[in-house]
Amino acid sequence: MRTFHVLTAALLLTSLSACEPPNGRLCDERAVSSVTVALSSAFGEPAPQASVSFRALGTEDPSADTDPGPFQACEPQGDRFACGFELAGRIEILVEADGYEREERIVDIAQGACHVSTKHLDIDLEPVACTADIAPSVILSVVDDAGERIPGAWAGWGNANVDSAWQPCDSLGPNLACGWEQSGMLEISAGAEGFLPWSGTVEVDTDECHVITRFVEVSLEDGDLPCTDEVRPSIIVTVIDNWGNAVPDAETYFVPHLKPLEPANCESSNNGRFFCGEEEAGEFDVIVNAVGYYSFNLTVDVPADNCHVQTQHVEARLQEWGPIDG
Repeated sequence: MRTFHVLTAALLLTSLSACEPPNGRLCDERAVSSVTVALSSAFGEPAPQASVSFRALGTEDPSADTDPGPFQACEPQGDRFACGFELAGRIEILVEADGYEREERIVDIAQGACHVSTKHLDIDLEPVACTADIAPSVILSVVDDAGERIPGAWAGWGNANVDSAWQPCDSLGPNLACGWEQSGMLEISAGAEGFLPWSGTVEVDTDECHVITRFVEVSLEDGDLPCTDEVRPSIIVTVIDNWGNAVPDAETYFVPHLKPLEPANCESSNNGRFFCGEEEAGEFDVIVNAVGYYSFNLTVDVPADNCHVQTQHVEARLQEWGPIDG
């Protein structure tokens, strides 16, 4: 009977030994992460809204990775991200987070007897390093109906969302730069001699450092074409203080020279711009008053073509009342 028990035990040990991996441990059915990633910022805080993804490169030769395929999202697991399960070989990790520099890592994952050998990455994200350069808000290209740039074209802009005075766009090579680091909804007008004027709005967004420059091509219509039904203002007055800030609560009037009329109100756009008259040509006195400022007066000549007046732009820079010498 003793011989039977010894023989049974020997057979059982032999059976178990046949299922063991070379390291002597029994394999289980759990799936092991290939890579885990923990994130922190440069100040030791967790990076907000981070995106962590991975892709298998599948070769030990980086030059052979001509098309490694798309990235796949890593799975959040507590305070870490799990990237791939039981995936051996070369794996690329990509980390992206708003306000932080993009991070990439390539790791080699070995295949063990039962599972892959997990690599644990601790990645410290660095804030985006902004440059001191300033970016144009809108780069405007003014062309004719054949797509050719129009020499001598002009443009101006104002911010529709804030009290912003109308300002001319700057020359930038063959184009015009309208605003620098100005975001929001910009009102832009453009024109050229012999062409009908254009106006429109452009929305400008920002990233972590600068505005995202918008590239806009404006095609002007030939001024010799049949007249349109549009109504143009005779004068557009931009009212600013001595530092260039808009004065939207100013009172602006215009007086025609040929008629002994009382001053007529100019319509306010609530951002320091005032529109005087509709399709009225001739000479006008422009009068601007505002509390705390000296009055502004200017005579403006408004010419007209066969269809419309040629709108005149006036900048009224108001001077503050100074102290009274006693």
